[in-house]
Amino acid sequence: MYKRGIYTVVANEPLTQSVWRMVLEGDTQYITRPGQFVNIEIEGLFLRRPISVCDYDEKTLALIYKVVGEGTERMSRMPRGTKLDLLTGLGNGFDTEVAAQHPLLVGGGVGVPPLYNLAKCLLSKGRKVSVVLGFNTAEEIFYDSRHPYTWGLIRSIPDHGQTEKKELTPIAGNPPSLVNLPSGCPFAPRCPYAVDICHEQAPEHITTETGHYSACHFADDPNFLKFAPENSRTRADLDDRRAAASTEKKEA
Repeated sequence: MYKRGIYTVVANEPLTQSVWRMVLEGDTQYITRPGQFVNIEIEGLFLRRPISVCDYDEKTLALIYKVVGEGTERMSRMPRGTKLDLLTGLGNGFDTEVAAQHPLLVGGGVGVPPLYNLAKCLLSKGRKVSVVLGFNTAEEIFYDSRHPYTWGLIRSIPDHGQTEKKELTPIAGNPPSLVNLPSGCPFAPRCPYAVDICHEQAPEHITTETGHYSACHFADDPNFLKFAPENSRTRADLDDRRAAASTEKKEA
């Protein structure tokens, strides 16, 4: 069952040069499963724009969309307070009652956002979730990467826009056996930053200050995050926080 309603833009910010995150406030009771989508009416355009729901709670829903045409380009210019006509609760969504105890979620590009809420739901049910995400370039990775495995993938992706040759850094070793995973963090044997605790104790899934999940013992350690790739969002956010702290210190 779907519902038509009026929603208010409470946030609309760029995550990359072409990907934006919009948060809307309104009635979300008809969104009942992760993976559902909404249809947005854009004034002056005949067709509504279907956008998958990234996350939602009792009062708000978050959309991550890519600017690829006139409709989404207009969306990217909508300021806080804009009113939008939405159809919500569309699509069957994902079944979170499946018996799988170790689900593997795979997605790419703008197909990634609906997996965020799916992962949250599965984790809340005690499932051990693994996620594999794909992007065209490192610059298009819009999630806050806090894991060395993701950093390794970023460093191994060629930049199609670069004009000079740049040596790629492959991830050393071989992937572990899914039948016989090593103790501790599964990536520890291949991780250049691993210490004893990484080999001995499996990291818990934590929520970072940017609202993303990470399974690394040092995901919240600024001294560790400085090793993130220069072209990653993690590094950019860390540099921004340091600059803000330096400005506050000078003003004080």
